[in-house]
Amino acid sequence: MLVLLVGRDALGLDRSSATFYRWRSFVDAGIRLVCVISARKRMNLDDGDLRVISSGGRNVFVRLFRTLSLIIQEGKHVDLISVQDPFELGIIAYIVAMIYRKPLEVQDHGGFFDGEDPGEPFWWLRRHMAMFLLRKTQLIRTVSPGSLERLCRLGFGNKVVFIPIAAHERYEHVKRTPEKYHIITIGRLIPIKRHDLLIHAFSIFAKDKPEARLSILGDGPEKERLQRLIVDLNLSNRVSLLGNTDPLIWLKKADCFVMPSRHEGWGVAAVEAASVGVPVVMTNTGCAQWLVSHKRALVVDVDCSPRQLADMIDRACSEPFSDHSFLQLPQIPSQILAWKQMIQN
Repeated sequence: MLVLLVGRDALGLDRSSATFYRWRSFVDAGIRLVCVISARKRMNLDDGDLRVISSGGRNVFVRLFRTLSLIIQEGKHVDLISVQDPFELGIIAYIVAMIYRKPLEVQDHGGFFDGEDPGEPFWWLRRHMAMFLLRKTQLIRTVSPGSLERLCRLGFGNKVVFIPIAAHERYEHVKRTPEKYHIITIGRLIPIKRHDLLIHAFSIFAKDKPEARLSILGDGPEKERLQRLIVDLNLSNRVSLLGNTDPLIWLKKADCFVMPSRHEGWGVAAVEAASVGVPVVMTNTGCAQWLVSHKRALVVDVDCSPRQLADMIDRACSEPFSDHSFLQLPQIPSQILAWKQMIQN
């Protein structure tokens, strides 16, 4: 089976990233995968039955045009098209799927259909794009429990599947050497991830803990603002913005993982942290209740104060969870089965 996957995840261009490992797992399971990425950097990766092609282009319209060209070029010979963006990329993937008469899957990785504001720009327009695609696609995959519930209520239950993102096998049997009060977070530096809330909470948490450190993995438009906040709070020697780097290296050192997002579709970084054995503190969104049910997370309200978040981090560092087993999720087999059924129908 040859699948064309369309998305924006530029981490797939890095062979050491969790995204690339996840894509490689599909190939190991017998799927041939062509991934077209709409990203600023223009790059091709060829790894046998896994090819990753990035559009390149600093302007969003240039990127969309180049992405469309790549989808047209690659889409003719595939068995199905799967798009990880139910907005602009979804529309152009739908156009190509119509031209070549290919089955189309729309993936919801952001919990865009759970009824909450996901913090996307131009949401008033994009939600209409998304609803149009839901009516036209043959399969809807969501990673969000909230989206699953609402999509079923809206009448899409016959073509929606819930397949959350699993931690890769590389997160299994990891030997940790946690550093006392070393807090880790992973996520794009965008407002909805609320790294500023975490930095304020860390300043409270670390007040009487001279060894405490906070490492923030990820990049994005909030970087300069967060750097100024770190300086203003006199935390320059204790808080690090590390950019995009291999999370496993840092999870091995973590005493606690924190995800303070206002909204998550699932939150695979939290699942990966829990799979390594790191205690998780996160807001009540995405996979929070699933992790709680497995006794891997402490949850705070989405509208929590820095003090409340700091207190929960302190508790997680003081009372680590006893269960460090790998969290099993049948993502790859479930997705492949859904694709095969989609082609047969």
